[in-house]
Amino acid sequence: MAARTAQQAFAQFAKRFNAGDVEGLVALYEPKAALVVEPGKVVTGTAAIRRAMRACLASKPRLSVRSATYLRGGDTALSIIAWTIQTTGPDGKVTEAAGKSADVWRRQPDGSWLLTIDNAFGTA
Repeated sequence: MAARTAQQAFAQFAKRFNAGDVEGLVALYEPKAALVVEPGKVVTGTAAIRRAMRACLASKPRLSVRSATYLRGGDTALSIIAWTIQTTGPDGKVTEAAGKSADVWRRQPDGSWLLTIDNAFGTA
């Protein structure tokens, strides 16, 4: 089901992320979207985002949202998400990372919302 708000779209993102659903995640991006894979490194386009998501999900991370703020202007929305990600290494050791994302969503002609900029680090 297509998300009718940026909030619904992010909820789909989190569900697919935690399920390890690479193709489901890629479907939430515009074809020419930009993804910040680490501060200062940006990839663009469906193929590059798919590769980045495969690499990211290889460790079976679990995403939790601590807080979320959404700002909408017309057909564009900014989501600011405070997140925590836990991963379990091959040795069974659990590690945790936390941050704040700044993501830009755009409403599509069919009314659904897709990511156009995914900046999980909230920095340039």
